[in-house]
Amino acid sequence: MKRVIAAAAALIFCLSALCGCLEKPEGNHAASSVTESATDHGTVPATETGKSGAEMSGTETELRETEAETTGAETAPEETEAKTTADTEPPAVYDIENFDAELMEFIASKTDDSFMISPLSFKYALGMLLAGAGGESKTGLMTALGIKNLSEFEDLIKEFNRFAEGFEDSFARELEEYREGVKKGWYGKDDPEPCRVLRVADSVWKRNDIPEDFKEDYKMRLQMYGAEHRGFDLSSVIRDVNDWANEKTEGMIPRLLPDDYDVSDLAVILMNALYFKNSWKDKFEKGAENGGDFTTSDGKTVKKTFMSVSTGCRYYKDDKTELAAVKMNGNTEMVFVLGDLKNVADKIKKAENRDVTVKVPLFETETSLDKKELCDFLKSRGADEIFDERADFSEMTDRDIYVSDIIQKTKIKLDQNGVEAAAVTVVFMPEKSAYEEPKTYIEFTADRAFSYYIITAPSDWTSSSGTVLFEGRLVK
Repeated sequence: MKRVIAAAAALIFCLSALCGCLEKPEGNHAASSVTESATDHGTVPATETGKSGAEMSGTETELRETEAETTGAETAPEETEAKTTADTEPPAVYDIENFDAELMEFIASKTDDSFMISPLSFKYALGMLLAGAGGESKTGLMTALGIKNLSEFEDLIKEFNRFAEGFEDSFARELEEYREGVKKGWYGKDDPEPCRVLRVADSVWKRNDIPEDFKEDYKMRLQMYGAEHRGFDLSSVIRDVNDWANEKTEGMIPRLLPDDYDVSDLAVILMNALYFKNSWKDKFEKGAENGGDFTTSDGKTVKKTFMSVSTGCRYYKDDKTELAAVKMNGNTEMVFVLGDLKNVADKIKKAENRDVTVKVPLFETETSLDKKELCDFLKSRGADEIFDERADFSEMTDRDIYVSDIIQKTKIKLDQNGVEAAAVTVVFMPEKSAYEEPKTYIEFTADRAFSYYIITAPSDWTSSSGTVLFEGRLVK
């Protein structure tokens, strides 16, 4: 099973590591820079009487000075306490370069099953969220992303803008050459027409009955995402969100939200969709159905359909890791990794061109991160303030909103012809009036032998209770 996880994870790591951050190849790609506002909010400590120094009488001032002189020894414990606080372990420092691997590690710790994630789609949604954050909410998101300033994050997006545009332009040239070749007889009837897609779509949604528009600075910042602006009604928002996801992923993710998803008091929605379809440079040959053994993560052996290709590709092997980066069209690769994923980015960089026979199973994986996994990941990295009444999104809107949920759904299909993969990430932002402090529950886990009883409980019709109807125990 670990190998399946590694194979699925490798595609996402490859796309993200090679491409940085995505930008929609179509639409407006204005490279508008975001001016970062770094406002320091100083706090003047109040005196014990609640008066400022200017308000204190001369007598009071003299008394304070005399008290300070005569009680110098008493201040020592406070100084010691301050030093002790300063000596505590500082908060973790993250780096955007490690974001993808750390997200992968976090999600892997939550499941023993196969899964797939899109760090890139997640980053896009967080970028639109960050553009509207202020104060400590902004600081927390920057810490979680591992960036020092907004321009650092924008540079990643702009860098991929260039890649995405190059991907689209090269495909247009390839398609034109193919069609010209068909006319001149260079290609036969069995030669398929080139087909590859790399698409990112972003949108920001506001409830229709909210009169205030998004702030002009926020709308300007969204230009670099090519984000469309949409309105929604609570009565139809689930259907509209699902339709948008279905359209932007070519039907791969037709249903993002269940019909009973709670949308009450929802004010703002941020959405990103990522769609990728490509073919191999050298086509794989499909083996016999159920013709090969595959060992799962728990040591079991199952039958799977494999495909293989003998090709030139980048290859790396050490005593813990073996990987092959198989070439796809449009300057992309799919990296298959066996073994340890530690420092895998560095190992991919060290891979050298070799002649390799690559054999991998056909697979299809669909993952829903809909149990607060992405929220918990951000909280673990210091961005917990955006999820409660402390949230500050004043750069986005004057409405008092916070983040209630972040959901991502992904799907990948891999066969001898190529890869098709899609992801949708959505951020839900209700108004704070709907916020309730989470309840704390005592945990009781019956994970060992226990006894049980069925008894009568207190009632209005009798004073007795505790009569045992049934009792027993469970020991295996």
